[in-house]
Amino acid sequence: MPSQLEASLDQAALPWFELSTELLSAIATHPAFPTEGANQTFEGEIHAIRAALQADPCPKQATITGVDVQEALTRYARHAEAALGGLTGQLREIADLLLTYAGNGDGVDPALEQLRQKVSMADEPATLQALRQEIIDRLDNTRLKTEERIRRGTELTEKLQDRVTVLEQYATAAPPLPSAERERGNEPTSTDPCTGLPDWKEARHAISRALQEKRDVSIAIFYVHRMNYINARFGSVIGDKIMFVCSQHLATALVSPGDALFRWRGPAFLAILEREESQAHTENDIQRLLATPLSQYLETPTRTVYLPIKLTGHTIPPTEPSLSAVEDWVDRYVLRASAESRLTD
Repeated sequence: MPSQLEASLDQAALPWFELSTELLSAIATHPAFPTEGANQTFEGEIHAIRAALQADPCPKQATITGVDVQEALTRYARHAEAALGGLTGQLREIADLLLTYAGNGDGVDPALEQLRQKVSMADEPATLQALRQEIIDRLDNTRLKTEERIRRGTELTEKLQDRVTVLEQYATAAPPLPSAERERGNEPTSTDPCTGLPDWKEARHAISRALQEKRDVSIAIFYVHRMNYINARFGSVIGDKIMFVCSQHLATALVSPGDALFRWRGPAFLAILEREESQAHTENDIQRLLATPLSQYLETPTRTVYLPIKLTGHTIPPTEPSLSAVEDWVDRYVLRASAESRLTD
């Protein structure tokens, strides 16, 4: 028979035993291990320990319970450690794959290789977590570069599509009006081999005919700047491409049926425009057209170059009464534009 003192001690310890069983129940119900099988094993062990303590709530059983719980936790920790090691390996593989993507197109980057070494040496998830921001920054940088390459590719595609549209429109544009002599078949036409446009001799015939017939036309001259620099730097092939692009631009954006566009002497074009509007209105239209940026990606034998093209122009004042007066005005304009171009080359 237990003594009265032992009974009072058991009675005083009873709340502690009850608290211990409740704690064991909570531990068993909420395991932290990510693998379901290990969770069930651990939960079963804790439930068995709790049942044994409930069946014999005495100090001896409490000591046994403490040892059993410690062993169960040790086994649980070993499972967790092994699984976390595998998880760390998976995280390393994912991080290395992301860094491989981040390095695409950049060549050998010492900073990237150093980060990759840190990832390969990481042996704990906490270490990989510490490297997380570096990996994110690297991916963000790659994303921005990729978006920039896509943007440039889109711009180039749009420019190429614009050029295709220009070619299509230019191919269907109405040809310049022939002179009276050519209508009779007495004189062959002469064209500029670079642009395919009628040359400056044909322009003189057309101007003379318009003045004789007293037609209400506007005559405009256009000058392509920096051609001396372009020919010297990139060769005449690229220079001819620039002149061809400018002729397309003027033919499609300016010339209408009844108008005529000619290649003038030097890097210049001349247009005879039949408009119902006033010359001031025509001049405003021309300046708006010339304000549009006109630049090109061009292929040289060794590389692709991006060349800004400066095209300026002006209508000839209607006060010039003769072909020679018109020609003098045009030559003076071309001379001034050429001098300005030399100063800026």
